Amino acid sequence: MSVAELETLAKLTALYNLQHPYPSGTPWRISALVPVTGAWSPLGLQMLQALAAARAEIPALEILVHNTNSSPGTALQLLQEEILLKDRPLAVILPPDPDSARLVLSAGADLLFLSPADGTDLPTSASVFYAQPTRKTRVEVLILQAISEKATRLGILVPDTSSGRELAAAAAAAITKNRGTVVFNTTYDPAKLPQRLNLPNLSSAQGILIPDAAERVASLARRLAVAGAFPAPINAQGKGFLLLATAEALSPSIVSRNARYLEGGIFAPGYYSGAPDPEFNTMNAFFTRLKAPVVLSVASETYWWIKSLPIPAVRSAGSRTLLREAIAQWNQGPGLGRVFDTNGKNQRRPRLYRFLSGQMTRIP
Repeated sequence: MSVAELETLAKLTALYNLQHPYPSGTPWRISALVPVTGAWSPLGLQMLQALAAARAEIPALEILVHNTNSSPGTALQLLQEEILLKDRPLAVILPPDPDSARLVLSAGADLLFLSPADGTDLPTSASVFYAQPTRKTRVEVLILQAISEKATRLGILVPDTSSGRELAAAAAAAITKNRGTVVFNTTYDPAKLPQRLNLPNLSSAQGILIPDAAERVASLARRLAVAGAFPAPINAQGKGFLLLATAEALSPSIVSRNARYLEGGIFAPGYYSGAPDPEFNTMNAFFTRLKAPVVLSVASETYWWIKSLPIPAVRSAGSRTLLREAIAQWNQGPGLGRVFDTNGKNQRRPRLYRFLSGQMTRIP
């Protein structure tokens, strides 16, 4: 790691009051592999700020942050030379970039790994847990929500990419499985959005699914309005038009700028900071003080991990094995099943948000 990178990490960890000189091996020690610099630094900064927000609520917690510089090789080196030999933590927070996470996990270290990601195309084992539901799960839940609101004739508009086509197939399967009708299934070039949308049978659709980032969803919503499809809740007569979108990186700024075109929309961005949520109010206040324009799901899930650990950590008495078993047994509530499946993938229902009358609220 260069001198400049070390100075950047030192300044940020000091700013956020993360590191404390507790004895090596403290049961309250968490190591975090964070891309503070490099291509993945925007996500790394979100992780760092989320760690700081959680740390402010749990003063006894020590978080040792290691800058991967967005490099898989550096992440592996830090694991082998710093975390395994010096930190000896209770758990390790994985980096958000899949290549680094994959290489770290391939080392087979006897550690407990906690990821703020969804684990798509990443290794599974008894020692790794992924905090986010997958995009496929979020798409399927959006479809189920629409059908529960009597919107059964749905269109699908996806980016012309391999992942976009996979999500289109998942959406179509969910629609037909729940006795709905796929009105159209169309792609677009995400690098160059069409000036006008020419969607077959748009007038007969009761809603449209767009699994894409919030900025592009907002742009496409404007084009839908020009084409005559203004979003509106489904009424008792079955009239209306639901905008369904994953809308990753959805921010209050995007919502306010495009409120007219997002009205009645249902979104599954992973996390949205502009809706009241007691579980994350403290974190949101922390990001507000930092004047962060958006709070990404990588931040909310990093925060969730740290806030979820104290009780099982105390009960496990510093044993990684006992903590691993405790996390595997976490339950969502009566009749809802466990939080994680046998592969460590998250089974919680994705957070859904509805924008109505100028207000964004979380759907229970």
